[in-house]
Amino acid sequence: MENICETYSFLSVVVLVKYFIAIVQIAVPIILILYISFDLIRALVANDDKLMKKAITTSGKRLFYAVLLFVVPSIINLIIGILDTATNSQNTFLSCYNNATMEKVESLKLQEQNLKEIENKKIEEARESRRIERENNQKIREEAEKKNKEKTPSSSTDPNLCSGDSCTGTANFDPNDLTKPSNLTVSELTQTITKYAEGRDPRVKNFIPLAPAFIKAEKDYGINAIGIMSIDAHESGWASEKLAVVCNNLGGYRGKGTRPCSVSNHEGGFSGYNSKEEFIDKQANKLKTNYLTPGGKYFNGKGLRGISQKYLTGGKDHWVNNISKIGTTMAKIAKEVTGR
Repeated sequence: MENICETYSFLSVVVLVKYFIAIVQIAVPIILILYISFDLIRALVANDDKLMKKAITTSGKRLFYAVLLFVVPSIINLIIGILDTATNSQNTFLSCYNNATMEKVESLKLQEQNLKEIENKKIEEARESRRIERENNQKIREEAEKKNKEKTPSSSTDPNLCSGDSCTGTANFDPNDLTKPSNLTVSELTQTITKYAEGRDPRVKNFIPLAPAFIKAEKDYGINAIGIMSIDAHESGWASEKLAVVCNNLGGYRGKGTRPCSVSNHEGGFSGYNSKEEFIDKQANKLKTNYLTPGGKYFNGKGLRGISQKYLTGGKDHWVNNISKIGTTMAKIAKEVTGR
């Protein structure tokens, strides 16, 4: 029972008990006295000796109880006060009862409110501190990536050259690691898409003009061009769905875009972009930062399976399998096109 006297809820109960006793101590004797007066007046009015005798007998008992109810609580309060003083307030219950007042209750209530506000403030400060720490860590990662990119020598300034370690690397797509380069030039990826479209879905040709954007995304963010292209092919039906046509949104992204989008479904609206190239750039940045970088917000590995854990809510196996199938076939054709 340590410090129980300093608890608002407990002390409130003690105060209510004291108030109840005080009300009983005053109200019940008054009621008994009123009954005594009523009986005596009734006997006098009736001028009945027998009734008067009974009234006197009953009144004596009621007077005794009235005095008892008034005196006993006072004596108990006096004894509690004496015992509390004698024990130097060492007895917790006696101290609580003796010092319980409405002023004390209000004071404790205010203290508890202040403590709660302080605790909530600390929680908010801790939350803000974690947010700032995450932002700082993100900035550090971005700066490190930027410095590494600046330090990595480029074999040529020609934007059409492959973005791998060399321009002679094998055409590549690894569904288990999308940070490995495709080793393709814009021209090679264009030829690959064109050949992939032969005898297949004619919508595939919608991606031919986007080959430079996919290669640029690989150069800028280190994401395999075939990999991100295969994701967008699956998500947008090779840029044929309404969201891709009207809003240049190839991935079903929601939230704030760069322009309004009139397409929506039962879950809400989608984000719009000024061009499909702009969307690919934003998408690559988001994938790299949140999904493919250790410590990122949704990082679960560098492959399609890891991305799918937070990228979508259902149909993950179908998503991974279909994108892997597109990417693997595309990489096979790329090897035929490049001869490496």
